[in-house]
Amino acid sequence: MARDYFGEQALLEATLKIVRDVCGYTEDVCRVEYDEFAPAEVGQIYVAIMSNGVRPGRTHSPSGTVIDETYGIEIAVVMRVADVPKDSLSDFYLHGANSLNSELGRIRDAVDFSYDLMNDCNEQLKRLSKNVSAQPFSHPLVWQGYSARPRIVGSEYFSDIAGEQKAGLVRSVQFDEARRIQNRY
Repeated sequence: MARDYFGEQALLEATLKIVRDVCGYTEDVCRVEYDEFAPAEVGQIYVAIMSNGVRPGRTHSPSGTVIDETYGIEIAVVMRVADVPKDSLSDFYLHGANSLNSELGRIRDAVDFSYDLMNDCNEQLKRLSKNVSAQPFSHPLVWQGYSARPRIVGSEYFSDIAGEQKAGLVRSVQFDEARRIQNRY
């Protein structure tokens, strides 16, 4: 079996599918993205699914025939909010963070240690590589935590136009340890 390079794409597609299915997000609200910025036309909430890198696994052998890869995924939730005066900011932040954390918790529950996600990912690998013997992922994504705290972001998160300084909240959840071992040749 030859090595293929479809692991990251398959994992992103499978993660997108399970997050949409389990959390009930529509196509316009939840997409694979290269960053956490929401499209200008988005409504109250936006979910951006992004790669969080590929690293060597614990049995990777650069001089041998084993390529052990560990993949990560980061999922950011961006929520629109009204521009809030400085003296009301702490109340806004407290209530907004609670709503944001609720969404992140639903996503965490859908993705963390999900073998349904990994089974779909392995099917995606077969489809992408056009090879029924594509070497599958052997370990699921595992929750690694949330970003340090929700960030208040300006309107540039929703368009190319700067304007309001407090237009939304963003926070992400990280997953790692999706493991795939391939033969080098």
